[in-house]
Amino acid sequence: MRGGTLIQHLPDVVGNHDHMPIRGDYGPHHVRIDPASRVGHLIGQPEASVPTHHHQAVDRIGEGLVPTAWADDGTVEALEDPAHAFLVAVQWHPEMGDDPALFEGLVAATQRAGVLGRA
Repeated sequence: MRGGTLIQHLPDVVGNHDHMPIRGDYGPHHVRIDPASRVGHLIGQPEASVPTHHHQAVDRIGEGLVPTAWADDGTVEALEDPAHAFLVAVQWHPEMGDDPALFEGLVAATQRAGVLGRA
């Protein structure tokens, strides 16, 4: 719908396996984060080590989306749509890490929108 595309096998493009450092498991991966972005506000720092395991990545960014985090090799690791109250996409696996900030941000956004009740 937005017209974006994927890199089908990232190691062929970036020349490394940093995005899947442990075969069959999640490994740490360094990302730089735009501090002015939603992800930046939620994570609260301009850099982070995140759990990763992927061999595909964004190639052409879809219409209306802006990149907000990058791997050291330039791979886009997060996208957002500033026209929406909370449209955030990350390439890493926050569910495998110990930082709940992205999930807390999602819950807070749904509560503000009246989708979830307040605790």
